[in-house]
Amino acid sequence: MKNIRVILKNFGANSFSVLINIVFQVVTIPIFIKYWGVDMYGEWLILTAAAAYFSMTDIGLSTATSNDFSINYVQNKYDKCNSLLNNNFYFIVVAFSIIFFGLFFTLVNFNLSAFFHFKIISRRNTSIALVLLTGQIFFGMLGNLYFAIYKATQHYARCLMIDNILRIVERLALIGGIILRLSFITILVLYVTPRILGFFIKLFDSRKYYKLNLSIKYLNKTEFKGIIIPSLSFLSFPIGNSIVLQGFTLLVGFVYGSVAVVLYNTTRTLVNFAKIGLGLIGNSFWPEYSLAYGKKDFGLMKKMHRYSVSSSLYLSILLAFFLFLFGKTIYMPWTNYKMDFNSVLFYNFLFTMVLSTIWGVSSVVLAATNNHKMYSLLYLISTIISLGVAYAILKTAGNISFLPLALLVTDILLIVVVEKQVLNLVSDTLREFIKSIILTPVLIVKSRLK
Repeated sequence: MKNIRVILKNFGANSFSVLINIVFQVVTIPIFIKYWGVDMYGEWLILTAAAAYFSMTDIGLSTATSNDFSINYVQNKYDKCNSLLNNNFYFIVVAFSIIFFGLFFTLVNFNLSAFFHFKIISRRNTSIALVLLTGQIFFGMLGNLYFAIYKATQHYARCLMIDNILRIVERLALIGGIILRLSFITILVLYVTPRILGFFIKLFDSRKYYKLNLSIKYLNKTEFKGIIIPSLSFLSFPIGNSIVLQGFTLLVGFVYGSVAVVLYNTTRTLVNFAKIGLGLIGNSFWPEYSLAYGKKDFGLMKKMHRYSVSSSLYLSILLAFFLFLFGKTIYMPWTNYKMDFNSVLFYNFLFTMVLSTIWGVSSVVLAATNNHKMYSLLYLISTIISLGVAYAILKTAGNISFLPLALLVTDILLIVVVEKQVLNLVSDTLREFIKSIILTPVLIVKSRLK
């Protein structure tokens, strides 16, 4: 494929993002506990979790706008591109103006430190922290607006690397402030500042590729109405994910208690580490799908779809086989030998991982072209149904070993629906698609021999 280099750059930048998150998750928790203590760390987690709710403020608008921007950019519809980004920008500004007003009113009239039962962080510091953390999210969302420009001009990897560097600086500022025992507010200011600078860096850096003019004169009510439904549809994914993650966890705890929850969650987490790598493949193709769709290059979309599904599917099979052989060897020391390894539970998770790869990677085609409305609705409905099936399995089986099979409700439905929609969209046939998946390893070997 002619755009394979761009896709590989995207994959590399996405992989680095995951690596940063994993490394800092491993490093920061011991530092928090050592220098702040468990109570202070717990209060910090509550503050960041409370502020994190505001990250859903844009109702999926930035993602839908980014897709539409790429589609219109390749069609040279620059006026529409300006309108899309201006609509998004001013929506975020207005939404956060309302949020900040409500937040200030709440902080003045209520003692949130007492509400959260804080013992260490004072009311004053709680208020300042929430304002700063909310501001961090606000500037982060404004910065994410410029992803649309980088994606449309095939510089998505550059934008990801800017974010990666900023994320490293944020974490180092946080860790450094804690180790140096700086004041809580000073640490917060150091932690929030890189995100603010990131917005201005993208503002000026992106002008090398597209000069965005921010002005209320570019606001377009018709364009906003057209993008709002795809935007709201994107909300189905975090809600559905919450049902699968938190919902199943709460269900296990309700039926069998905390020990079963730890066993279920640790087993799922180990398998999810493998799923992260599979998700990177789909995300790396995302910008290229949007551009190809805008150009109406359905032949390229078909090639990319076949390549992404085949590579993801075979990788998932290899990872599943590896974990089948060495899963217990990894799991036991990882849990300090304090948990029993449930092989049936683990193998069922591996089975659903392979199945979900098929529709998960294909669904990127629909999401990247804003054709995800039906798929997103079915995903949400199927996760709700799967929660009911999960309860029936728990009560019938008498243990959690077969619980992952409840996800077959989602997997089977979406394999059928998503693949049908995608194949129609990219002008492919089921027979040729399956044939290409089977022949992919053979073609790779032949190309290597040549």
